[in-house]
Amino acid sequence: MLRWIFFDVGGTLVDDRAYVSYLGQMVRHELAAAGIATKADEFAAVRWRLLRHNPPSLARALIAHYIPGDRARAAAVAERVFAPRLEHGSTQSRLLPGALEALERLSLRYRLGVIANYDSFIRDVLRDAHALRFFSDLVISSEVDVVKPAPAIFTVALERAGVIPAETAMVGDRSDNDVVTPKAMGMRTVRVLRPYLSRAVPGSEAARIEPDVTVASVAEVPDAIALLDT
Repeated sequence: MLRWIFFDVGGTLVDDRAYVSYLGQMVRHELAAAGIATKADEFAAVRWRLLRHNPPSLARALIAHYIPGDRARAAAVAERVFAPRLEHGSTQSRLLPGALEALERLSLRYRLGVIANYDSFIRDVLRDAHALRFFSDLVISSEVDVVKPAPAIFTVALERAGVIPAETAMVGDRSDNDVVTPKAMGMRTVRVLRPYLSRAVPGSEAARIEPDVTVASVAEVPDAIALLDT
C-alpha cells in the first residue's frame, strides 16, 4: 500500500521556464555589479556545460564558475541574486493545468513530498502558487547537497518520511531523474509528459527503464496512483 507520493517540481507541477530565464538574468546582472562582465552567448554556453553536470544549484554553480576560489565574494553575489525571489516568485512561475486539483485529491489519502533539483526558492514558488500547504516535506538538492538521479537524494526523502520504497511513488517528467533510480530502488514511478522540451543527462535514456505509468498531464496523476495502489 502506498503511503507517500513524491513529486518533482519544474515541468511536473510548475511551468518554471520564465523563472529559470529570470534567474539567469539576475546572475549576469549581479556578476556585472561585482565587476564581472559576461557575454550572452558565452554565458549560455557555460550554463549548458554546467547543466550537463547536474549541480545542486545551477545559479550558485554559475557564480562559482565566474568567481573561482573566492567563497566570500561568491556568497555575497548569490545573496543578492536570491534576495528578490519573494517579490518576483508569483510572477515568474505558475502551476501547470490540473496540478492544484491533483494535489488536493492526493492529499486526502497520502502524505505528499517533493524531491527536486532546485534552489531553496522553490518553497516561495510553491507558496505563491498556493501549493506549499500540501507538502509534508521538501527534499531540495541545494539544501542536501546531492542531486537526482543519485540514489542518496531519494534515500534522504525515504528516511525523513519513515517509509520503505514499496510504500512510495515518484512522480516526475524526466526519465533520467525521476524514473530510473527510484524504480531501481523499489519505488513506483509515474512519468508526466510535459508540454515543452525537457533536459536530460546525456546517455540517461539509453537505460530504457520504463515508468510504471505514463500520463499526458499532471491532472491524470491521481488516477495513475490509484492504478498503482491496488
